[in-house]
This record gives sequence, structure tokens and C-alpha cells, in this order.
Amino acid sequence: MTTTDWGSIYKELGARPVINATGSVTMLGGSTPAPEVREAMDRADGAYVPLMELEERAGEAIAKMVGVPAAYITSGAGSALTLATAACMAGDDDAKIQQLPDTTGMKNEILIQARQHYWYDRCL
Repeated sequence: MTTTDWGSIYKELGARPVINATGSVTMLGGSTPAPEVREAMDRADGAYVPLMELEERAGEAIAKMVGVPAAYITSGAGSALTLATAACMAGDDDAKIQQLPDTTGMKNEILIQARQHYWYDRCL
């Protein structure tokens, strides 16, 4: 990639690319994938797979990598908080799970430490 190509796809859309001096920040697009991640993305490009199967297998692989019993992949922090909250509210009650997003009759209070309040609170 040349310097003139940097951010060109965004420029074509009329969006202004910026230099991220913060780190992995969702509001700046998350992160730039490492070369090995880009390679994996290229290897997956053009192939089809049942998404529920991929979700399950990828979760198993990540859990094994980080040494935990299970892992679930989400689209980001906000959706992870929403899913975790729904899991706490419905538990393993199939009727409550099917009832979501209607939370009538479910646990509906969430405690957050005062110093932990941030704009993701609205996902809870």
C-alpha cells in the first residue's frame, strides 16, 4: 500500500481517515488486523459455511486458546453486554429465552459500580 492509497476507500465515500493514537477504539473502527489475521480472512474469503456451525467451532477454538471452558463471539462490546445481560435475566429457562426481548416478569435490575459507568450502560 502506498501513502496515497492510505484511507482511499474512506475518502471515496467522503469520510475523513484519521491517525489512531489511542489503541483499539470502536468509534475509530476497532483495530487494524495483524498480518496473520488478514491472511486468515483471505483464506476464508469466497467460501461459505453454516454460520451456526462456524460460531460454535470458533467459540470452542477461542476458549481453548485462552484456557476457559467456553467462549462466545460477538460483534463488539455493546452486543456482548446485551447478550450477557439477557443470559443473566433468562438463565436456562427456555420460556424466558423465547420471550426475549420482552422482559416482563424477569429480573430487571443491574448493579454497576459508580466508577464503571460509561456510554455502554445503555446496552444493559
